[in-house]
Amino acid sequence: MSVADGLKLVWTEVFVPEREVRAAEIGALHGLAPRQVAVLERMHGVASVRWDPDLSLLDLLVPPAWKALERAGGRQEPAYLIYVHASPEVAPANVSVARELRDALGLGPAQVFAVSQQACSSTLAALEIAGELLRAEAPGARALVVNGEQPFTELNQMHYPIGDVMGEGATATLVSWDGPGDEIRGYAVRHDGSFADSLTLYEAAPRRRFVDTSIDMIVKVVGDVLSQGGLTLADIDHFIPSNISRVFWSQVVNALGVDRDRVFLDNLPRYGHCFAADSLINYETLRKGGRLAPGGYSLLACPGLGASFAAMLLRHGAR
Repeated sequence: MSVADGLKLVWTEVFVPEREVRAAEIGALHGLAPRQVAVLERMHGVASVRWDPDLSLLDLLVPPAWKALERAGGRQEPAYLIYVHASPEVAPANVSVARELRDALGLGPAQVFAVSQQACSSTLAALEIAGELLRAEAPGARALVVNGEQPFTELNQMHYPIGDVMGEGATATLVSWDGPGDEIRGYAVRHDGSFADSLTLYEAAPRRRFVDTSIDMIVKVVGDVLSQGGLTLADIDHFIPSNISRVFWSQVVNALGVDRDRVFLDNLPRYGHCFAADSLINYETLRKGGRLAPGGYSLLACPGLGASFAAMLLRHGAR
């Protein structure tokens, strides 16, 4: 069984900036030709992203965190505050975003730290870490997992050969071993350190090898979590991938044999790839749309540069 098996996602909130920027505008900023922009839009599926340079990082992180705390039983303070980011650095070395977020939320007693070592799959790792920490706490203890970051360099904003356009989005999730919520029934991760120098992915041969490896690894971690839950793909109501290339996920879906009507990619055209926040943004979109029926199952899947590949199985409960 997964070490986090049984941990509850008590409440998740999402925040995205109102300012919408077309993929063509961002492509022009980076010198892409119209035909290259057309590839992003038609093949990879990115039409626009949310991006507001006037917002600070805390402006992105605080709103969903406040709302999650308020909606999930008032101001009960969490024992842990975990800040997740996919990029190795999101602030100057002398700035702890996790501590600044704690102070902005007024969560003085909470223990804080950041998780980032698994790139865009780091959020799923952070949920597992939160569960293990909460085992040592009193019944009813909670952890708040917050993730979100901003594209602040050219390389950080667009991965053209891969097909990613990075947008801004943040989520905050309260987790606990007790009470209602969606239950983690499996978590799996695999790593391939041969892609640690991700800059080489801009070359055709390493990029092709990375895509082939990623498809194989996603298939394997999906098999791992299904085995943990004693399920098959036929038992899964929603396959929830991160918002990377539609071409990539089409290949994964074909390799898995998943029915395409169970694959949720609706947010890809309007949000782009929101670093480590994608999985929970997509999950909460389905939740707020009333599409996650109690007793049903969803499977989250996410690759991360570096490279890490993770999947998480959720059984939905009532809030």
